[in-house]
Amino acid sequence: MTLWIKNANIATMDKARPHAQAAVVIGGFFACVGSEKETEAYLNAHPQKELETIDCGGNFVMSGFNDSHMHVMNYGQALQDAQLNLHTDSLENMVQYFAAFAAEH
Repeated sequence: MTLWIKNANIATMDKARPHAQAAVVIGGFFACVGSEKETEAYLNAHPQKELETIDCGGNFVMSGFNDSHMHVMNYGQALQDAQLNLHTDSLENMVQYFAAFAAEH
């Protein structure tokens, strides 16, 4: 599926060209970003079977992003804590586990 985003204010995160009017998104990835004429030329050069066009009415558009990270120090600290989540089958089991953990630490 190909998406042609038109009449938009697209944040590009490019210092040389911080905003664009239009974009072509193919399979979830930006294939072309620029003016409506530039994106139309791209589509003419790369015909698409299924094309959906969205007119954004001049509204702001920003691509989604993934921030895959972890807090290593917090994770390391959590590994040293009592793992009560592994002992929730009964209150008695949890209390016994915690008592043993407290005695060891």
